[in-house]
Amino acid sequence: MNDNKITLHSIDRNHLDATKLLEIYEKSFPESERIASTLYYDMLEEYAIDIYGIYEDTTLVGLVNMMPRQHNGITYIWFLAIAENFRDKGIGGKAIELLKPLYPNCQFVLDMEPLDPLSENYQERLRRTRFYERHGFVRTGRGMKYFGQSFEIMCTNPPFREADFRKHYVEPAFVEWNPEFFDITLPQ
Repeated sequence: MNDNKITLHSIDRNHLDATKLLEIYEKSFPESERIASTLYYDMLEEYAIDIYGIYEDTTLVGLVNMMPRQHNGITYIWFLAIAENFRDKGIGGKAIELLKPLYPNCQFVLDMEPLDPLSENYQERLRRTRFYERHGFVRTGRGMKYFGQSFEIMCTNPPFREADFRKHYVEPAFVEWNPEFFDITLPQ
């Protein structure tokens, strides 16, 4: 890792880096997996999502969106992205370490493209999985489908507390998501 200081700063639509954060977001996720940029800040505010800019010294280099539900003991990572020219420098891992004390005693849960060897971007998916595994996440053997997309679930502090995680989706703002949960066969 480089010697520059990595920090997290809360960002909202009025922050000086709000537009730059959206640019990183748009370049990091396929259109089918992201919220329309015109709705991004509105939706995250409605769903009580914490929005952080990831900074290297004073430069915005990434973002992370967290959906904390500490009463359930679960914190859901909606999006984590590092700008392309800052990747592979340890910044994402440092950001995860900085998040842990902000959400103490919580299991972190995320979903991502399933690790399918037949997918066109299999190597990218494999790198992403290995990154999260290096930072304390495990594959749960569970998946989730919503809005026509299927994702694999990873978490910290196993076993995955699916019943607590499902409580996110009975909140009024999330009822329309209606995710379907399913098993994923993991290699032995």
